[in-house]
Amino acid sequence: MGTLYELDQALKLVMDQVFEGINPETGEVTEQIDFTVIDQLNENRDKKLEGIGCYIKNLTAEIDAIKSEISTLSKRVSNKKRKIEHLKKYVTESLNLAGQNKFETAKVAYSFRKSKSVNVIDLDKIPDEYVRLKTEKSPDKTAIKKAIISGETIPGASIETSMNLQVR
Repeated sequence: MGTLYELDQALKLVMDQVFEGINPETGEVTEQIDFTVIDQLNENRDKKLEGIGCYIKNLTAEIDAIKSEISTLSKRVSNKKRKIEHLKKYVTESLNLAGQNKFETAKVAYSFRKSKSVNVIDLDKIPDEYVRLKTEKSPDKTAIKKAIISGETIPGASIETSMNLQVR
């Protein structure tokens, strides 16, 4: 059957031959034209176009199925993340209750790492140099943290120390 391009080229060639066999002045057909070749090429071209259309529809259906699966997997990821956070909080409370900073076995090790984060108490009191402008006002916590650690007092913000559970 050939590719669509090959069929189009063959059809063009046959049609050029047909037009060459027509006297331009009189419109009289000077050569015998075999229309079965043209009909066969058109039929094969129609089948090829139909096949390509069906393939496009299949690809579109696959895209929809993949998008659906992505949505399902994204929901599963979110659920697993929430479960992890819950379990980390649960383990943290247990370790804190027992006064343990570490716990280790051959399969798992828990430890705490100190981190500092900025707690914005009143966004309106934070100077503009420490605020990032977006479509909504939000504090530049990185700049605020650096300033507070270097000894500056930033109205409307303070540093909060927390313990983050590490699972390895």
